[in-house]
Amino acid sequence: MPYRNRRIVILLLLCLTFSASVVQCYKLAELCKDLSSKSVEHRLKTHLFCDYDEDVRPQIGAKGNATNVGLMFMPRFISFDDASNVFEMHSWSIMNWTDPHLTWNPEDFEGLDTIQVPSDSLWTPDIAVHNTHDASKGKPGIAKTNCGLSHDGHVTCVPAVKYSTNCLPDFTDYPYDLQVCTIDLASWAYSTDEIQLLMLRKPVTSDLSPGQEWDVLYSNSYVLNESFKMNQNLSARVYYLFFIMGRRAENMHVLLIAPAFVLMVLTLCALWMDCHSNERMIVSSISFICHLVCIQHVYWKIPHNGNDAPNLLRYYESSFLIMAFVMVLTVLLVDTDTDNRPKPEPNTSTWSYVALMIGWLAFVLTFFTYIVMLPMYLPYKSTYDPAIFSNK
Repeated sequence: MPYRNRRIVILLLLCLTFSASVVQCYKLAELCKDLSSKSVEHRLKTHLFCDYDEDVRPQIGAKGNATNVGLMFMPRFISFDDASNVFEMHSWSIMNWTDPHLTWNPEDFEGLDTIQVPSDSLWTPDIAVHNTHDASKGKPGIAKTNCGLSHDGHVTCVPAVKYSTNCLPDFTDYPYDLQVCTIDLASWAYSTDEIQLLMLRKPVTSDLSPGQEWDVLYSNSYVLNESFKMNQNLSARVYYLFFIMGRRAENMHVLLIAPAFVLMVLTLCALWMDCHSNERMIVSSISFICHLVCIQHVYWKIPHNGNDAPNLLRYYESSFLIMAFVMVLTVLLVDTDTDNRPKPEPNTSTWSYVALMIGWLAFVLTFFTYIVMLPMYLPYKSTYDPAIFSNK
């Protein structure tokens, strides 16, 4: 076969193969279109989103009416890092609003009255945390999820959210301290004339997983009007989430509270002993060293932030000063008594009586000082009463 004829045959074969592929693709496309045309949900979405703009805020009625956005949270896990003062909440959030553009008559679509729509295809409120500890991560809006859309335009989204904020810690009653943390949520770019945040109900903590270090003792939410950051003449609705957490300090009692009583007993025992005995100086020295060790242990155990020093540290500091006073008093009494030993017997007896009175007076004063210090500085686990905050 001539070379030219072979080229013609090859071209014909290629043309036939290409034509068959085109016909096959056309048949598949027609089949896909047929299947889509039979889907009621597809026809409904085409009807709803043909000229829909997800960047335009939905309005009901006349121009200027605000969009009502309902909020509710179901926290799943809550944590607080007392070293960095960062409070985190992992939660399901329920948001709903009405979009009048996304309405239809169910009778026109075979009775279909609800559908699922991706959140990035809808207008969603630009809710943002206004007291976030990391502004680069606090982007406004909601995480991508599927939202329920009903025939009357009612939209319900339940995204999983993670909010992190800074809390002002208070370690005064460490290790039985309570921490109060709030999350401030508001629209990033809309004022109250455009978006109204509504509280559907208080946070639901029935499914909250217990934390390793903190227990949520109380939670609440409320909505207030604040000055709008972009225009001081306008206001913005701020949704506040309010949490009170208590530290789990069962093990801390053995490590921090029990040694405080032991040091008190050692100090009183040193004062109870005869000032002339070597045992008193030995017990005083042991107590002094134990105070130093305990203060160092407490210093490295407690968080190094907060506005006020923990009362527990103040207790150890005061007890350490008392122990230093006991050691100085012991040395003075022993040295003075040694200087008076060569003197006649009446003077020695008189000084022994005076030393005994000074020792007993020091013991009584130290005892009552500890009685005052224990309830003032030593923390204890109190019973938390949520009724204090229930009306706030």
